[in-house]
Amino acid sequence: MKLSKLLLLSLLILPEFCHALTVTELKTGIRRAIRDDPSDTARRRFSDTYLLDLINESQKEINNALWLGHQTTYYTLRPNTTYYNLPINSLAISQVQFINTQGQTTLLKQVLQKSLYERSASWNLSRGTPVEYWVSETTSPITQGQTPLRITYIPIPINASTGTVVIWFLYRFNDLLSDSDVPFNNLTQYYSYHYAIIYKVAMHIHQTMGNQNDVTFYTQLYTSSLQLMKDRIGRNPDYTPGFSASTPGR
Repeated sequence: MKLSKLLLLSLLILPEFCHALTVTELKTGIRRAIRDDPSDTARRRFSDTYLLDLINESQKEINNALWLGHQTTYYTLRPNTTYYNLPINSLAISQVQFINTQGQTTLLKQVLQKSLYERSASWNLSRGTPVEYWVSETTSPITQGQTPLRITYIPIPINASTGTVVIWFLYRFNDLLSDSDVPFNNLTQYYSYHYAIIYKVAMHIHQTMGNQNDVTFYTQLYTSSLQLMKDRIGRNPDYTPGFSASTPGR
């Protein structure tokens, strides 16, 4: 009942937001929630740039909390190769399959660095058909703030034991840049949940202004929205949220 009441209140505040929200509409909803008149550009307390930064931070937080973005990638393993870079937007691995040259599929098990080195400090010398994988950070970051993940298949395959891997990974959504951009990479299944970003930003701004009653109100709306997303996504066991597949061999 509490959840239903909160969501009803949210609909009264944001009655028209039942479709995909652009950055412009997100900013409008936020300004209404913090009582910063969207039409009075001369008296705005918070700039559009500041709001956009908070919108992007909120999108990241929601994705990290719910793992909304899933993708796959496919490629053939090269003999005697230890490391492969994962896609630059990857956050974590959810599943890896190895398909040998005879078409037989094996679900690989993830191993952690500590366990890997405790078991054998010379693991990188092992050769054979992969049964495990290890995810680590590359030693050659693209930029100071961007260090891609890399993956290793263990044992390391040779010519006779190579094959194709299929990786399911969790990815970060693109930052919103222009006023026409839509959150969560414009995935249609999340259109009705865009209001969660408004609640999160409103909660943050009211906190900086010391409006505790508003902080409590928008915190409840935000957490209820996350729970609703989690419950609805979890109802279909065959549904992978935010899924998009790449072409085999890329």
